[in-house]
Parts: sequence; C-alpha cells; structure tokens
Amino acid sequence: MKVALKYTPDPLDKELIKLIQKIENGNDRNAYLEFADYIGSSEAYMVMNMIYQFSEQGVEKESIQELERYIQNLQENKVDELIQHKMNASDKFGLFPILISLFLVGGFAGVIFLHYMTNVTDALNTMPK
Repeated sequence: MKVALKYTPDPLDKELIKLIQKIENGNDRNAYLEFADYIGSSEAYMVMNMIYQFSEQGVEKESIQELERYIQNLQENKVDELIQHKMNASDKFGLFPILISLFLVGGFAGVIFLHYMTNVTDALNTMPK
C-alpha cells in the first residue's frame, strides 16, 4: 500500500497513511473497514474486504485476477452511469430551446393569422349589404 500512496490524491492520502499505520500495528479487519467507511461506497467495502483477505491468506493469481475484473467492472459501471447522467442532463437542457422555438413559431403563426384575418374582416366590412 505504501507504493500506492504516491498515486493517491490529496484528501485520500491522509486516510491511506492512517490505514497503513494501523495495519503496521496489527492487521485488523476494522482498519480496512474504517477506510472503506471513509470512502463511503458499498464497492469500497467489497474491495477493502478482498484486500484484507489477501493480507490474511496470501495473494494468489486467481484472486488478483478476480479483483482486477471486479475493479474493471466497477469502472465500466461508473462510466455507464456518467454517460447516462450526461444524457439525462442533455435531455433537460434540450427541452428549453425546443420550447422557445415552439413559442416563436406559434407566435409567428398567430401574427400571420391575425394579419390575414384583419384583411378578411376589412373585406367583409366593405362589402355592400
């Protein structure tokens, strides 16, 4: 974990240092879970639980591959969620120009209709009775 410290951004690196110090004092599962609690997602609990199991049982190639696949799936899910969020936001922002253009077209049609109707009413008023 010390190797990952230099790649960790600022607010998270302080918690990672605390985790490393707790692990050096004794490999306690609660230290891993406290770190996952700091991150605050269910995925963090699962990843930290896997890392704890690695520290207790040793690292096997299959376990590392499973963790890698799990993290890859998490990244793909996050990207999918981001894309969905952006699409929903674009739908919200796309509605405003559509309503404005609908209002302008409706207003233009109303003005043209009134213009022709005034010509029709003027023609009807000039007709002999």
